[in-house]
Amino acid sequence: MRRISLVVAALLFAGAAQAQILWIGAGAGTTWSYEPDTAPGETFLHSGTTAPMVFAAVPLNDDTLLRLRAQTLPVDTLYNGEAWPGKVQAITLGVDYFFEDFLGEAVLSAGFGRYQLDLQA
Repeated sequence: MRRISLVVAALLFAGAAQAQILWIGAGAGTTWSYEPDTAPGETFLHSGTTAPMVFAAVPLNDDTLLRLRAQTLPVDTLYNGEAWPGKVQAITLGVDYFFEDFLGEAVLSAGFGRYQLDLQA
């Protein structure tokens, strides 16, 4: 998987070198789980762990971006009747298409990725 990630990163940087534009960003947020198995009786469970994200994107034209994003999401999983804290690590490659509509600007995103659940033993 590392080789695929390196190839994708090289393609992004090569495209940016030709276009002279590369978007790089970082962020963090939080998560809520809807009716989680690990907290019966709660509609929404808020995670106190932050969810960091980094991305790099290359514009393909005025309205379209090719985006590579890495993100970590905290998650509690039910295993043998016990809640196990863990995280889902995601690497995604996608396309974002921005367009104007009557409410303002909107975005349509599509892509694929690799997701891995790591539970704390």
